[in-house]
Amino acid sequence: MDFFPTLAGIGGAAVPTDRIIDGKDIRPLVFAAEGAASEHEAFFYYKRNSIEAVRSGRWKLHIRKDDEEVRGLYDLAADVAESANLYAEHPEVVRELMGKIEACRRDLGDEAAGVQGENVRPVGRVDHPDTLTHLDPEHPYMVALYDLKERG
Repeated sequence: MDFFPTLAGIGGAAVPTDRIIDGKDIRPLVFAAEGAASEHEAFFYYKRNSIEAVRSGRWKLHIRKDDEEVRGLYDLAADVAESANLYAEHPEVVRELMGKIEACRRDLGDEAAGVQGENVRPVGRVDHPDTLTHLDPEHPYMVALYDLKERG
């Protein structure tokens, strides 16, 4: 989840207006303001670069699990454990949530579906990157994620 607009708001900074910012300023939710509501219409679950599920309101639709397609619809207001698959019983909800997934695919892409998003920005790169720490075999420590070779 992109907290940039929220943290910028807390710090009194302006959010850039020359590009699409994925996040929303959720300070009212964070500070439990009366009547606070999420500005997000839906929450998308990605694994790597592929959409696996979407949640909107009480409903959550699963379309993929790892490398396999799935069909699962769950009413989280009645079944937080996602134990009763209601996919066949609510085709109208499935259509609505699939519409949200299609819009998200157009925006951010979905590798599993072979869709390149219209608003995907290139990954940022640094010339001659160097890790924050360096492994000293004479003084071993737990390897940090930013010490891994595939760090970017």
